Amino acid sequence: MDGVVVLDKPRGCTSAQIVNRMKKALGAKKAGHTGTLDPFATGVLPVCLNQATKAIPYLGDHIKEYEAEMILGVSTDTMDDTGTVTGRADAEHIGRKDLEEVIEGFEGEIMQVPPMYSAAKVSGTKLYALARAGKEVQRKSKRVTIEEIKLLDFSCPKATFYVRCSRGTYVRVIASDIGGKLGCGAHLCGLRRLRSGQFTLSDARRIEDVESGNFSIVPLERVLSGYPRVYLEGRICESVRNGIPLSRGSLLGVELPEFKNRDIITIFCRKTILSICETKTDSDEFEYMEDKDIVFRHLRVFN
Repeated sequence: MDGVVVLDKPRGCTSAQIVNRMKKALGAKKAGHTGTLDPFATGVLPVCLNQATKAIPYLGDHIKEYEAEMILGVSTDTMDDTGTVTGRADAEHIGRKDLEEVIEGFEGEIMQVPPMYSAAKVSGTKLYALARAGKEVQRKSKRVTIEEIKLLDFSCPKATFYVRCSRGTYVRVIASDIGGKLGCGAHLCGLRRLRSGQFTLSDARRIEDVESGNFSIVPLERVLSGYPRVYLEGRICESVRNGIPLSRGSLLGVELPEFKNRDIITIFCRKTILSICETKTDSDEFEYMEDKDIVFRHLRVFN
């Protein structure tokens, strides 16, 4: 049971709670998700099991897609409908064209300040813990990429929009900032993740389906298919299992892909994944290296 199960997370629970529930149902030794969904959010939540948990740091940088619903004219301290109302303003004068123009202005690279009610950390403490204690601290803004954002439906004060964005983007902040630019404030009342990297809602199963055995596990080999692969045979495979770095000498005669220094690649023995590696040189330099020089350094080794 080493692979990924894609859940359709329900509203009202944390990502950690739903992962623990699945771990218990399957009797897995280890389980972890690849990217948090807020308790009020639903949708695609990939959960790695057992050996696959080692790959989590290499699975979360992918593009995410969401469908979001927001209410104009009402602001909350959490920027969603679970928080306390902090402001109200008239939004009846806002037309569809006004809203579309503001929304389209968020496309591209933008700067975001993490909300106080979030899992981001300041000096090792999660922001939501500080917020619940009544404290507000300075947060550094970060750059995120909005590949596409568009209005899907609008019937004032409710608007539905689609967004395709980079990892770490807070859709709540987008909604709040849209309300700020319109001068009326806004908050999210619904958020559904449609895609996380290679996984979509068509892959997802409810937690009840998993508990009843109606699910499938995506093997680790498929999950990591986006990375270049190197195939080994013979005794060198055992060296990899023991965590010994791969030198030029050990790779003579092996077919290698093109790579740059610090690229991520995967090492296989036939169809079985052995490790995730970081390259220590460029492929163009391979023929000029000494046999003892390290080419691939293991980041994660799989049993």
